[in-house]
Amino acid sequence: MTIKEVKDEHKDTDGSPEVKQKIRRLQNEISNRAATQSAALDNVKDASAIITNPTHFAVAIKYDVGETGAPTILAMGRGMMAEKIIKLANENQITVFQSPLLARALYFTGEIGKEISENLYSAVASVLAYIFKIERGEESDYPDFELPDDMSFDEYGKTVTENMERK
Repeated sequence: MTIKEVKDEHKDTDGSPEVKQKIRRLQNEISNRAATQSAALDNVKDASAIITNPTHFAVAIKYDVGETGAPTILAMGRGMMAEKIIKLANENQITVFQSPLLARALYFTGEIGKEISENLYSAVASVLAYIFKIERGEESDYPDFELPDDMSFDEYGKTVTENMERK
């Protein structure tokens, strides 16, 4: 066998180095994201509200009335991480607001430690105003808000318009 044939056989049995490198990079990204989410759980106690998709997604946001800037995402998670966030919120008496579309939009467009997406300002402001009124003991109607079409996600992170185009 020539050296080239040996190298080709090695690639066939062990896989292409480029593919293995891409797999390693993706594994590192997933690991880093999981570590960031776990570390962010400590911040849930400081949240103003938790927006959920009852149990699949949870996003902890913080907003101080009178401060400049948009609400910040303190923690977010999916699946078991979402359940942990909701549990911590209940333990710390933080309001949990259920809105599947808003929870998914925050999850798929936001980053931990960053402000929410500009496209979600109106929806989040409506929800926070409702929550703050309820916490003060005032009566308030359930918030009525609409999300932009490009902010409506399914549970897999695909926009609803993408799903409709494929059908």
